[in-house]
Amino acid sequence: MRITTDRMEIQALSLEDANTLIRNKELFFQKQKAAFHNSWPHHGLRALLPLYIEHFKYDKTILGFGPWVIWNPKRDVIGDIGFKGVPVRGAVEIGYYINPEHRKLGYATEAVGSLTKWALGQTDVCVIFAQCDIRNQASQKVLEHNDYVQTKIEDDIVFYQKCAEIRNCTST
Repeated sequence: MRITTDRMEIQALSLEDANTLIRNKELFFQKQKAAFHNSWPHHGLRALLPLYIEHFKYDKTILGFGPWVIWNPKRDVIGDIGFKGVPVRGAVEIGYYINPEHRKLGYATEAVGSLTKWALGQTDVCVIFAQCDIRNQASQKVLEHNDYVQTKIEDDIVFYQKCAEIRNCTST
């Protein structure tokens, strides 16, 4: 599963890709015909991958609602983006990480916009939630540029959401 824009390709991690990334990072990059990146995946994604793999074993519908890799046209990894699981009552939560050397170039805004459009095009997604640290102004701007609406601030965390256009949804 892939989403392509002029500047990037966003690729959903399959079960095979996730297993390879955990077991042999060099082989993962070889299979992707991509440049090796020593500091990717970051700690957060490395911690998530075993949970994603376990979930994938019994629920194939998670493909697309787990991690995605963001590549540039030269096949350098820009970062990752994804959802924290399959829709529950019409809701998913998005998260993203851009490698430091690719920040402040609009990649996060473009990736969030592309994956948001994909998710809201799924019949079982009515709302996408997001959250970021109150000190992370860049991440807040990414969400706001993609028409996410701030809903609250709690314990230094800013919460956002974006709803689908008019649709019969049971979640908010």
